[in-house]
Amino acid sequence: MTGAVAALAIVAVPALPLVVVLSRRWPAVPICLVPLALPVGQLPVPHLPVQLIRVVTVAALVLCCLPRPGPGGGHPRGPADSGLLLASGLVVLTALASTLTSPVPAAAFRLDLGYLLGLGLVAAIVVCCPDRRSLRLVMLSVCLGGGAACAAALLTARPPEEHFGGSLVQNRATGMFGQPNELGSLTAVVGVLAVATVLSLPRRHPLRPPVAAAAGCAYLALAASLSRGGWIGAVLGLLVLLALVRPDRRRRLRAGLAISAGGTLLVAAALPDSRVLAVVRDRAGSLLSGQRNPYDDRPAIWREALRQWSARPLLGGGPGSYPTLAAPGAGQLGLSRPDHAHSLFLTVGAEQGVLGLAALLLAVAVGVTGTARAVRRWQHAGGGAGERELLAGAAAGLCAMLGQGLVDFTLRNPVVETVTWLLVGLLAAAYRLPTGGGAAGRDFGGGGLVPASPPVPAAAVVAAGPVLVTPLAVASAANAGLAVRARPGRP
Repeated sequence: MTGAVAALAIVAVPALPLVVVLSRRWPAVPICLVPLALPVGQLPVPHLPVQLIRVVTVAALVLCCLPRPGPGGGHPRGPADSGLLLASGLVVLTALASTLTSPVPAAAFRLDLGYLLGLGLVAAIVVCCPDRRSLRLVMLSVCLGGGAACAAALLTARPPEEHFGGSLVQNRATGMFGQPNELGSLTAVVGVLAVATVLSLPRRHPLRPPVAAAAGCAYLALAASLSRGGWIGAVLGLLVLLALVRPDRRRRLRAGLAISAGGTLLVAAALPDSRVLAVVRDRAGSLLSGQRNPYDDRPAIWREALRQWSARPLLGGGPGSYPTLAAPGAGQLGLSRPDHAHSLFLTVGAEQGVLGLAALLLAVAVGVTGTARAVRRWQHAGGGAGERELLAGAAAGLCAMLGQGLVDFTLRNPVVETVTWLLVGLLAAAYRLPTGGGAAGRDFGGGGLVPASPPVPAAAVVAAGPVLVTPLAVASAANAGLAVRARPGRP
């Protein structure tokens, strides 16, 4: 842990005063701190029962509240007219309501605080990202920070060992996470978001190579995680991205996917005896064959979720109550005490009841209709100058999370939860982008993030990205290595 803390200190100590100064001129800068902290987000804060990503989120929200120079000294618009933000607030409100009946109120309240922080992050993104440049700056930060975390996961991956035809695999890559499916969530989101960001940039833009490298690291780490839920989410995210981007970008994406698929087949043909490729192939085949391992308790876990839901149909048992309510009279589940129902919708139903599930479905419906309206608006306005790809990336990232949510639930992890809230905020902010885009083709220059804000130079972004991300990647690799050594060998 010493190496991780040292690398973090190298970045944080000299950067803090600079960030405070920049935050007063460019409101999107504090938001960028959150995704750039993803590689070290799992680190515990000394003497506090929270992870570092929570502290960085609080700091970013405080910096977003700083007064701005210029006319009015504030932000141009408030977030109250964002339908997606209001729908997300309703989901959080049902969680707070179900906390009142929770058998573990302390655990529920701790999760509620995370939801409230996430909701505040969504509001901050909506306020601080009123144009294409600021929104793309945040998306680039997600790609760089997430790409560094994915690269660290690859560095600490070990040779996998498969059983039962690939339905059970040991030594799956986890990176800084405790579970490989959590790494699968992050990689699926970062991969599709990085691809969308590359499509939104001009061909010769200097940021395209590092973002493309982040996409490559993400998909390699996704394969190494052997997370079938993550694979489902990644495929769904890419399909949504294909459907939403502009026709010329769609042709590029199809060509890129064809080249990637062809390259993968060539590598597989050139290395027929590769043990790792064989495990990946068998793991993917287990999705189609339906073969299960005898240690998979998901059918019983799903039945238990339905039982808890039927016992408390309106408000559920409260956030985080599933393992507690599964303990008495639950047979084998009472001994293993799974943390969740291995399904986004069943977990929300069991813990937040009909009201919580209805609020979640309403938020999804608001997101779908808002995305459709925005795409139609840009079609009539001539397609925009990258705005449509930014919206498509945020929507595809959320679809990747929903796709994995069909068979798993990874939102207990604070890093994965924070990434999800970042995506919600990016999507809500993308709905409000002007159709003209403003200064088309001049990325991070020529115009401010808010009135009286100077432009963000592209050279500064290119130079600052590696300087900030490299020490964080080292810290993440050190943290991931410690997690791998401390983790017991189990399926």
